[in-house]
Amino acid sequence: EVLLPATPELPEACPSCGSPLVWENDYLLCINNMNCPAQISQAIEHFFKVLGNIDGFGPSSVGKIFDGGKAFIPVIYGLTEEDFVALGFGPKQAENMVSQLQRSRLLPIEDWRFLAAFGMYRMGMGNCEKLLTAHPLERVFSLTKEEIIAIKGFSDKTADEMLAGMKATAELFAAVYGLGFNLVKTPLAAEEEQV
Repeated sequence: EVLLPATPELPEACPSCGSPLVWENDYLLCINNMNCPAQISQAIEHFFKVLGNIDGFGPSSVGKIFDGGKAFIPVIYGLTEEDFVALGFGPKQAENMVSQLQRSRLLPIEDWRFLAAFGMYRMGMGNCEKLLTAHPLERVFSLTKEEIIAIKGFSDKTADEMLAGMKATAELFAAVYGLGFNLVKTPLAAEEEQV
């Protein structure tokens, strides 16, 4: 039985990073996943998993890297074999880790998959592919709400949430994009219609 009715106190911002929260069914979520201290380790693991062209960066390895203070994807891509050994990896494993990081940048990867790897809210693989059939990857982070809504399947609310996620991730995206991945461009729907 209820002895004293209580109204729950809901936070207005993420208690870990201070970012705005959004409702997802019955849950309040922080959409600043790549920069939120409480989510960074999982976000890094998600990045490598969605890329799908790299081995050895599962929960255990990412946890070890994160615990060693390396929590920024561009920093991870810059690690040397000596760095991995200092983080607790064996020499052969360290060699493999560096090799896998180089391989993941050289192997062709779809631009929509690369964008989805950042785990931005409302930007799973399907939405990223749909977005990149309308606009090239280089323009995504400068899109307006109106340009997103103009794409079939995106509502006002979804566009607002996507823009919030992109704003929180823009700096990280630029840094990772600048590492020179071998991205396969999604054909634009407008170009396909002209063929």
